[in-house]
Amino acid sequence: MVRSLFVILVAAVWTLLLQIPVTLSVLVTFSGDASAWMARKLWAPVVLWAAGVRVEADPFPDLKPEQPYVFMSNHQSFFDVAAAYYAIDHPFRYVAKKSLVYVPILGWYLLMSGHILIDRGNRRRAMGSLRRAGEKIARGISILIFPEGTRSPDGTVRGFKKGPFLLALMAQVPIVPVAVEGSRHVLPKGSNRVTPGTIRVRLGDPIPTKGLTLADRDRLMDLVHQKLVEAHHAIGGPRLAQPEPIVDDGSRGGLKPGQSLAPVGERGQGG
Repeated sequence: MVRSLFVILVAAVWTLLLQIPVTLSVLVTFSGDASAWMARKLWAPVVLWAAGVRVEADPFPDLKPEQPYVFMSNHQSFFDVAAAYYAIDHPFRYVAKKSLVYVPILGWYLLMSGHILIDRGNRRRAMGSLRRAGEKIARGISILIFPEGTRSPDGTVRGFKKGPFLLALMAQVPIVPVAVEGSRHVLPKGSNRVTPGTIRVRLGDPIPTKGLTLADRDRLMDLVHQKLVEAHHAIGGPRLAQPEPIVDDGSRGGLKPGQSLAPVGERGQGG
């Protein structure tokens, strides 16, 4: 419990202190790019240090600096976010549930830095948030999202929601599977006790989406799920005895199967 209180104190104070340079950078540049850099270089290392967590990142695929991606990660713990920031050497914005905006200090940072907040209780607003995420991708900004929609209770990769894949198809940018293992032992779902440990991160090769339509969505979901499960298992993650079905969250965006998806931007696709 002492460790948990120490982590909360350090995270709160450090996040509050970083609000000063984050605010100044946004006011000067009208962009959240500097805040993404600070999250990776300053915020995540300190939070992980406070928790006694070491991050081991496997060799990453070759990601093009100018290419936006949709990073899709499995979700086990709050520490997935810090581990992803620490390990992924490519700036991105985080897609989070809207309720986090009401968390003191953290909520201010999310709003100021241009992260995407989704109201999961309102489908119309959730789709609007995904469209805003697509607009960010069109401006060359990568996005990290948890397609399971919630933390896994046992560490296995659960079924995916369809919304994140509609986003990737609309943006016509590659999807990068991100496997995270070990964070569930550091801070399990439903627990407030932080335990020091090791978190492993592995990125899969970018999966292209250019030219795909809504009719390809389920096949794309299956492929990403397969690649993420394989990467997760390779770094020690458990497997489900039976794969979970696709979760239909109603994310169709007014489109019909087979309808062409006009890209929200004109950027090319690498990977």
